[in-house]
Amino acid sequence: NFAEASENGEPLQTFNPELFLQNIQHNQIDDDPLAGSFWQGKPFLGPGHWRAAHIRFDERIETAGLFSEQNSYNKKRQTRLLKLMSYFKHVELQPPVPKITDKEPNELNRLAATTLCTFAKEARVGCVTDWVSRISQNLGCSRECMLQDIAFLLRLAPELFAFYMGMWQLTLIETDKISQQRV
Repeated sequence: NFAEASENGEPLQTFNPELFLQNIQHNQIDDDPLAGSFWQGKPFLGPGHWRAAHIRFDERIETAGLFSEQNSYNKKRQTRLLKLMSYFKHVELQPPVPKITDKEPNELNRLAATTLCTFAKEARVGCVTDWVSRISQNLGCSRECMLQDIAFLLRLAPELFAFYMGMWQLTLIETDKISQQRV
């Protein structure tokens, strides 16, 4: 009942993260005149929330001059972060990225969204420690190095991470409801 929930504020009856991400991408009607980094907090997990989280990430990247040819200060950190995010290029769930103004979403936005969505899922199900160990080993870096890279990404996109944490929390609640119905 995504349409009813987003239009009328009705509670969601069931929740599926894949369908949610497909629907939010096509429901980009942003009726908040203060859209962007001034999202008003309603509706939680709605298109305005999703779009605002992406805009804030874009703004932080641009303000800091990150991932540009001119910025050599964070070059090592940027290279490590890009390596980490590229690892998730082929995961099954690839969250959509909104078009912001006239700019088409770039690869950096897609990689950040996928990495944070994946990390949020692991955090919600309580598997972060194993996940960090597995990914750092696959990337050939230390756990500490990977945690620094994740922390850097979280600093750049805390709103995006919070968005995906909320999405995975709803998924966890839905999974629990289904499990309880089977008992």
